[in-house]
Amino acid sequence: MVVVVNHTREDPEDEMQPIDPPEMMDTASTISELHPILPMKDGEKHPMMARAYRPVINAMKAVPLTIKDMTTAIDLLETAVLQQNMPLMKECVRNVDRLLNRENVLTVFRKLGWFKRMKPTEFEPSAPPLVEDERLRDTDWSEDILENLCHNCLLLIDKEAEYVLQSPEFVELDYMEVYELLVRDSLEVQSEMSVYVAVYDWAMVRIEQRNLGPERMPEVLRKLRFTPRYCLMSRKEFHGKFYGVIKGPTKSGMLKPMDVQRIRYFLEEKSRGKKPQPPDQYQIRKRCPGKQIPNELSEISLQRHKELIASHKSKPSKKDTWIINFLTCWTAVFD
Repeated sequence: MVVVVNHTREDPEDEMQPIDPPEMMDTASTISELHPILPMKDGEKHPMMARAYRPVINAMKAVPLTIKDMTTAIDLLETAVLQQNMPLMKECVRNVDRLLNRENVLTVFRKLGWFKRMKPTEFEPSAPPLVEDERLRDTDWSEDILENLCHNCLLLIDKEAEYVLQSPEFVELDYMEVYELLVRDSLEVQSEMSVYVAVYDWAMVRIEQRNLGPERMPEVLRKLRFTPRYCLMSRKEFHGKFYGVIKGPTKSGMLKPMDVQRIRYFLEEKSRGKKPQPPDQYQIRKRCPGKQIPNELSEISLQRHKELIASHKSKPSKKDTWIINFLTCWTAVFD
């Protein structure tokens, strides 16, 4: 069954919010609220939802739900979440996972964050939540389903980090979403300058939106200032006046003078072959591709799951490599 829905939606403009004190974490989302695919007006939502769900659920029992575009899949997933309908939610998650790519992964990630912030009182089931097993009724089954999809989103973001960090939608993420992505050790970036540019662009959008001066950048960024791992940069990267069209780390105002001084000292001592104490252990922790396996939510993630399992099995462990090298040397000696 193919679900085809034609609808238009206008996102309200984000209102400018005053900057919170530096010690406060900015948890306000910049996501424009999306209307569910099935409208819910007072006085008519219950009979309408009952009529809408009956053919959908009956059809899913016979033929898996097939959705052709991501917008429809996300909107129908929102309806399933609001209505706490487990069969529909699983089918929507399967379709979202199947359609997931580097162009839409941030859209899905943002929407999942919106679901996580919802309160139980915001759910609008037209009847008691529809679950496949009564033993799950009083558990966080919907959170578990969505968390599995979020896991796959994060793995794709890791793999496509260079593209995702430069995408226009990245600067639309809220503070906590940006922080969650940029502190990941498995983020596959060519250089920490890619992270720096992403943070700089995100900050400049907020500064312009709030009509602030560039000197307020540390206040806008707070902990995001240190998500780039400056101690892994080359001296040329860190000291450069410009990187493309943006100012380098020492000239942008992102770091305070004391921060610049500490990082500069570390890089200079490191260049002399010494082992100086880093400003923070996080700053010297190298990023590397993660070994996490995607959850099997669709035929796409199932195939990816099998490929990663096979690749991990084919790679010898450090212990196995040591034994092979030892035996090779031993054979060479007695030949």
